[in-house]
Amino acid sequence: MRIVRTGFPNATMTNDRFHVQKLFYEAIDELRITYRWMARDLENDEIQAAKEQNIEYVPFRYTNGDTRKQLLAAKHVLVKHYSKWTESQRIRAEIIFDHYPELKSVYDLAIELTNIYNKHYDKDVARGKLALWYNKIEKLWIRMFQNRNKYHAELL
Repeated sequence: MRIVRTGFPNATMTNDRFHVQKLFYEAIDELRITYRWMARDLENDEIQAAKEQNIEYVPFRYTNGDTRKQLLAAKHVLVKHYSKWTESQRIRAEIIFDHYPELKSVYDLAIELTNIYNKHYDKDVARGKLALWYNKIEKLWIRMFQNRNKYHAELL
């Protein structure tokens, strides 16, 4: 940053739409991957328990036929605008959002960000909407962090 400021003192720093949205969708994907690892661990525990009981393992399946891991492999659903989902993607998204409400919350915020960028607001109005959006992100992040701490405390 200092190099840029030194070399280009009159330059204006900006956060362009593409990179802001890209970073946000990467964060959503990291959350999805975290849940997928948890699903993998749960499945491994269930497989081990079935082996110990000498019974055949039958994985849990959602109403669309997906296993937990298959459901959470659906990255494309979470990076696509809901208006562009196919019927099977809509069903998968409903299942994901029912079972993983944090993913629903961050997806809704991603759509809200897209809508802010897609509407042609006056600069001051857009700046205000983005500030409100950032506030929602902060509140969600705090709530998610507190929920995870409670979850981990219960495990211990």
